[in-house]
Order: sequence, then C-alpha cells, then structure tokens
Amino acid sequence: MGPIDRRRPMSIDVLHVINGFHTGGAERSLANLLTASASGEIRHGVVSLQAGGAYSTAVASAGIPIWDLGMSGGTPSPLALLRLVRIVRHVRPKILQGWMYHSNLAASLSRLATTFRPKLAWNIRQTLDGLQQEKPMTRWVIRAHRLTSPAVDAIIYNCELSRQQHENQRFPHQRGAVIANGVDTQVFRPDAAARERVRRDLGIPYGATVVGHAARYHRMKDHAGFLNAAARTARSIPSVHFLLAGPGVDPGNAALVNCARGAADNVHLIGERHDMPDVFAATDLVCSSSAWGEGFPNVIAEAMACGVSCIATSVGASDEIIADTGRLVAPRDPDALANAMIGVLQLQEGDRRRLGERSRQRILDHYSLDTCLSNYQALYARLVDA
Repeated sequence: MGPIDRRRPMSIDVLHVINGFHTGGAERSLANLLTASASGEIRHGVVSLQAGGAYSTAVASAGIPIWDLGMSGGTPSPLALLRLVRIVRHVRPKILQGWMYHSNLAASLSRLATTFRPKLAWNIRQTLDGLQQEKPMTRWVIRAHRLTSPAVDAIIYNCELSRQQHENQRFPHQRGAVIANGVDTQVFRPDAAARERVRRDLGIPYGATVVGHAARYHRMKDHAGFLNAAARTARSIPSVHFLLAGPGVDPGNAALVNCARGAADNVHLIGERHDMPDVFAATDLVCSSSAWGEGFPNVIAEAMACGVSCIATSVGASDEIIADTGRLVAPRDPDALANAMIGVLQLQEGDRRRLGERSRQRILDHYSLDTCLSNYQALYARLVDA
C-alpha cells in the first residue's frame, strides 16, 4: 500500500508483521491463514519488512491490506521501524502478531511506541537444535527474545518440540500455545493428470519411480546429504529419478550440480516452482533431509496431502506429522536415508499406494487448514477477551 492517509482510519483486528512473502514455510502459512480468513469476521492486515514475494499477490488479491517497508535482506532499518510504528498507530489493531524472530522483535518495538497497547503475539517457527549454526545476528535476536518474552501476551509455536526447547531457555510457559500448520487439502491432493503432465514436461520416462525433495538452498536443508543418498539409491535402483525444487535449486547452482554428479543423469534441478501440488503429485516418494532447525515442515504435510508417503530426518515435528505413514532417519546420515528410500521404492506398487492413502488421511484428520484456522480464531478470541 502507499503512504498512510490519516484522514481515512482503518479498522484492523489483527496486524501481522513478517519478514517478507518470499517462498518459505512461515510465509506460506501466513498466506494460507490470511486468504482463508478473508471473508471472515476477523479483519487482518500485514506489514512486510521486505517488498514483494511469491505469496504477496494472492494475499493482496484476497483484499488483505499489505504495507511493504522495503528493507533489504536482514539489515535493520530505523526508518523502516519508524514507518511500522506509524502504521500500527494508524491501524490501531487489537492484536499485533509477529512471524519469526526478526519480525517478532519489530512488532515488540513498535508496540512500545504506542499508547493504546494492542495485545502482542509472537509466532516462533523453528526448533533450537542447530542454534550455533545460525548467523550471529539471528543468535542475538533469539537471546533478545528470551529477555523480552515476559511482556508478550501469547507465544505461538508450530510444534510441541519448539515450545519445549524455547521454554527450556526460560520463555514463559503460561503464554505458550502450539498451533500446527494447516494444509489446504483441496489444493494439495492426488492428481493423475498433473502427475503425467509434469513427468512428460521433465522428460521422465513412463513408469519410472520419482523421489521428490523441495526446499530452498540452505545448509540447514542438507541438499548435499540428500544427493549423496540419491547416488547410493540410484546404484541399487538405476531407474529412479530425483526431482529437486526450491529457490536456488537449479542448474545455475554449481555447488549443487557438483553434488549431483553421482546420479547426474537422473537428477532434475527445477528451481522455484509455483505449482508444487502438481510437482508432488508427480512423485512416488518425498524426502526431507533437513539437518537442524525445522519446526513444522510444510513440505512433508503438503506431499502427504497429495497422497505421497514421506521419509524425513528426525528434526522438528517430522515424527509427529508422519507417524506410521512413512519413515524417519537420523539427520546427516546419507546411508540411513538411502536405505530408507530403497526400502520404500522396493515395496510393491499397491503397498506404496496404500501408504500414500494413509498419508493423505492423516493430514485430513490432523493438519487441515480448517483446523489451523479454527485454532487461530480461538486464540485471538482469548487474547481480545483477556
């Protein structure tokens, strides 16, 4: 949105603050929440610290007001913070909700500059397994959270492990709540036509088995470990193909291409995609190889909703999501990941299909977008009534 028109007061119940709307789990979760809530009684608005992003168009099209502060990367900007304060004062939300560490702090600082004191909620989206792997600024921001958390009215975690780990770091227990991410199961669903189309477009032979992997290119996601496991799997099952999607996961990434040499003929690096339901539908198995830091991996739940069984490293809520519908392995263990892939791919096609059906049913039963939306609405009602 453009400059604030103080002659036109706005009425917003919940004002969200997020780093940006670029591809990522938190960004997708907020976009899902906003678009699903657009016609409801709760009025939402969002401040994006960075401009643009893959999900901003859908949010704006749903009629949700967005203010872009235009920050670059993770660089703090006093001018951007001042503009955030002006937006909060103009909108006067009942609830001010941050998403992820940096935006949580931005929301907290902006509330300090108001006189009407909206309720303050933080949304924490990761676990602390790999805290020493984070950038120094991120580690500092997390420590600052611990010091300022007593002033927060609610701390929302997307998995129980994240809550436990943060409360072990002296985050207040009485303000914590777990709201798991939700999947739109009308969008993420089995689709035979999409399966054939994506495979045909990528030149994957008819009848080949396909293993998917979807993640932005980052050390935390351990693409190197996955490709190591892929090479070992391909030696046992030469016909298997590997489909890797995500920002930075493309043929222009020399380091990734080098890692893929062990199974180069069968590896497809397709970059950032905006048709992930179709991509998941084209796979027979999806893997998450994260080494640390995951909270609730959307990729796993979305693939399962498409009727695809998953293998994941035991990081974050992966074990809660998958339960008995797939397999779990230790992080940073390519041998274990390869053995798990081989084990699933060697199942009879009917057995693998039944695993996929159970996977989708688990998402329908426990992680639907409707359930997630209801949980947020209940939390907002409690905050306003408190």
